[in-house]
Amino acid sequence: MSKEKIIEKIEKDCKKEIDTILKEAKKVASEIRKKTLAEARETSEHILSEAKRESENIKQTIIAKANQNARRKLLEGKEKIIKECLEKAKEKLFKLKGDKYKKTVEKLIKNGIELFGKDCMIIPSRKEDVEVAKKLKVKVDEKRKTGASGGVIIVSKDGLQSINNTFDGILERKIDKIKTEIGKMLFK
Repeated sequence: MSKEKIIEKIEKDCKKEIDTILKEAKKVASEIRKKTLAEARETSEHILSEAKRESENIKQTIIAKANQNARRKLLEGKEKIIKECLEKAKEKLFKLKGDKYKKTVEKLIKNGIELFGKDCMIIPSRKEDVEVAKKLKVKVDEKRKTGASGGVIIVSKDGLQSINNTFDGILERKIDKIKTEIGKMLFK
């Protein structure tokens, strides 16, 4: 074999080898690309799924907060209406005069007599309280006044016990029950 034929054969073998290597490289590159695309697709699907789940959680949180705020505002509105009703009731009570007032105070004093006996004493709010107490033959501490707009404070004979039957005292004691009743009447 001549030198040229040997070179030609070597070139031909090299070219064949290069073609084989190139085919193998293209095949490997194609497999890597397919694998990478599959991984990228899987990763993007996972990210998308996570984003959807997170977005749903955020949506639920926003809805829950909105519902909570709506309930709070509703309760505040109800509380405001109840407060207004209480204020109007107080005004009406404090404006009681004449026989209606005297009958109310008489009941309050009789309540004190039931608790402490006939020897109890009252601390008045108004001059009408003194008249009613004298009519019922109950002692009056005329040196002191309750400072309330109506009703009386009833003190036991020994002075150790008392009951605040002023309008303010009664409202204060029964405020929760009154609020509940007003709420039931207004918001059935």
